[in-house]
Amino acid sequence: MDSFAVTLIELTAEANKAKNELAVTRAELEKAKAEALNANGLLESTERKLMEALDGCDRLKFEYEDSAAAWKTKEEGFLSCIKVSEEEIAKEKEDNNRLNDAWKMAREENSRLRDGIKHAVNETTVVKEALETAQNENSLLKNQLHEKENTLRQLKHELESLKVSEAAALDSVRELKSLLASSSAVDSKNTRNLSEPGSLGLSKVKIPEARKSNKILSFERWKQDNHQVRRRHSVGEVGLLEGSSYAIGGSIRHKNRMFGSISNMSDMQVPSSLFGDERRSLNPSNSDRLEITPFNETVAANHKKKKTVLGRIGDVLRRRSFHR
Repeated sequence: MDSFAVTLIELTAEANKAKNELAVTRAELEKAKAEALNANGLLESTERKLMEALDGCDRLKFEYEDSAAAWKTKEEGFLSCIKVSEEEIAKEKEDNNRLNDAWKMAREENSRLRDGIKHAVNETTVVKEALETAQNENSLLKNQLHEKENTLRQLKHELESLKVSEAAALDSVRELKSLLASSSAVDSKNTRNLSEPGSLGLSKVKIPEARKSNKILSFERWKQDNHQVRRRHSVGEVGLLEGSSYAIGGSIRHKNRMFGSISNMSDMQVPSSLFGDERRSLNPSNSDRLEITPFNETVAANHKKKKTVLGRIGDVLRRRSFHR
């Protein structure tokens, strides 16, 4: 019994333990059921989510396909753009190389232009210096031209004064010729009329002395006047104007030659006219036919006339030298 009681106690204890385990198991079962319900709900929700995910996946597949097609098209566009850009880059590189070459050529041309500008500046300075020298020479030439014009005016004035002097000298020469002609006529008349033999001794004594004194006086007078005439005659010479650069022309030279010839004629004629009477009077063939008193008066009158004419010529020549 005791063993039975012990067994019963053990069995009750085991039954209680089994009950407790059953309660626990039931609780766990209920809990498992609740968890199963929850799991079913979760499964359903998960299935719904899965369906939604599948739907989203399909949609994403379509979108992916669309985006892939679009991306392919974009990629092709990008590739074409890259190709175009590469071609443009190559063209730009070529353009850049060409521009670099052009820039180098421009630099070289710029350097050449700088050298040309420097050369032009140097030439400009040389031209400026030449222009300054030309201007100075031009001013000198203008001054020389002004001096030449002044000299030409003076020469014209001298030419006019020489013309006036020439006319006056010609008038004086004409008067002198007429005076010499009249004196020679008077002398020839006196030589014809003088034929008395008694006057020969007196003429032989007094005529040489009187004529000698008259000849000395007239020679001294002629020497002074002839010196003045020859000194002033050099104004009308041709050589004075031939060496000058201000020669007016052939007319001035011709007129100067005319004046020189007239002056030479006056120089050549006056001595012969002055001393012609003395030569004739000193001739022994004529001295025996001359009378002393009328001849001396005639010689004195002729000398006075000659002195007045020579004085006029000297005044004309002095005026000419004064105008000069």
